[in-house]
Amino acid sequence: MVNDAASEAALGKEALACGYAAVSSEGPSGMGTGTGQFPTPAQLLTVGAVVIRKSNTADSTNARAWAILADASTFYLFIQSGDISGAYMAFMFGDFFSLAGSGSVDPYRCAIIGRGTENQSNADTATGGFDQVGTVESSPLSGFFWANSLSGASGSQKFVLVGDMSKTAYAGTVLSLQGVIPSPNTYDSSYYICPLYLSDSSFGLRGMLRGCYMLCHATTNFSDGQTFSGANDYAGKSFLVFVKGSSGGMFCMETSNTVGTN
Repeated sequence: MVNDAASEAALGKEALACGYAAVSSEGPSGMGTGTGQFPTPAQLLTVGAVVIRKSNTADSTNARAWAILADASTFYLFIQSGDISGAYMAFMFGDFFSLAGSGSVDPYRCAIIGRGTENQSNADTATGGFDQVGTVESSPLSGFFWANSLSGASGSQKFVLVGDMSKTAYAGTVLSLQGVIPSPNTYDSSYYICPLYLSDSSFGLRGMLRGCYMLCHATTNFSDGQTFSGANDYAGKSFLVFVKGSSGGMFCMETSNTVGTN
């Protein structure tokens, strides 16, 4: 469910979004009614929603560049809102790849990622941000929720996005999506990427984002819109880079028809 009726604090600069197991109506709050809402009203913004930042102005004067990458199960939205020069505000909804196994084993493998605070034009350091990875469940990534636990008994739950910390400059509990390996790596002239995992509060890894990876090098070594082909473990895959995110990181997106699915 998306509420784009300019009823939020930012008055047209943002939309609100949430997921449902089943929607019954639009509902009086603008976020709908149904079963299995994630996030719930108790978890975020009193109506149960994450924020999609669209623009730093509430008018039709300035065009905003945007891109969507999608398949039948998952989509990613990138918007250059104008808040930070050249930076993308990002949103994700849909299935993630479950490490537990096929869909019947983990039927609730659906997530939503947005911002956790309304009317915020600044970088996402404390408001939740897609181009961030956390090191503990208490990291301030307030816009990250999956639909339910593996058993279906717990309902909406917050999660943390985890990259490859061994290849990243550790700087507290939150890091932007970039690494510290030389470009290319000194010893094999290669570039490295790694999956982005979804972690629970006990540091258990439940799954991986589908088609979205962490580049383990600094953003200064890549340009917006750059494409490249994978090798070794990623042979046969093609990638597109979005530089930069609103936290200073970058998104490495798989564009080939090889995205992991279960």
